[in-house]
This record gives sequence, C-alpha cells and structure tokens, in this order.
Amino acid sequence: MNRLALVFLLQEEYDEAEQLQRQTMELRQKILGVEHPDTLTSMNRLALVFLLQEEYDEAEQLQRQTMELRQRILGVEHPDTLA
Repeated sequence: MNRLALVFLLQEEYDEAEQLQRQTMELRQKILGVEHPDTLTSMNRLALVFLLQEEYDEAEQLQRQTMELRQRILGVEHPDTLA
C-alpha cells in the first residue's frame, strides 16, 4: 500500500495517494505502534501529501508531530530526524 501511495503521489493523484497513505499510517499505528520507525515514515509521507495538496496547516501539524517523535525515539542526530 505504501508503494502504491507513492506511485499515486508521483502521478500527482493526490486524493488517491492521501487515502492509501492514511490507511498505511493507521495500520502501522495499530500493528506496530505510534513510535515504530515505519509508522513515523508513513506519517512523514502523509505530511508530504498534505503539502503537495496545499493543505499547509495539516502538513505542518503532522510534520511537527513526526519530528518530535523522531527526536525523542531516534535522537536528534539520527539521519531520519535530520532529514
């Protein structure tokens, strides 16, 4: 699902990308937990979809949440935190 969402994103089919990325994120939160690195990646990608849809408030809110979790879980010097 995550890769299919990326395909939709690259094709600029943002609604489809958002739907799949949201489903991926919710499943990962349920199965892996909110603090799992794969869940954080899904959150980051959903924030990117919001950004490309020009939904700036949603993008900023989710990106800040992801950044705070990555700093706490992975550390401030981890490559994913710095990206």
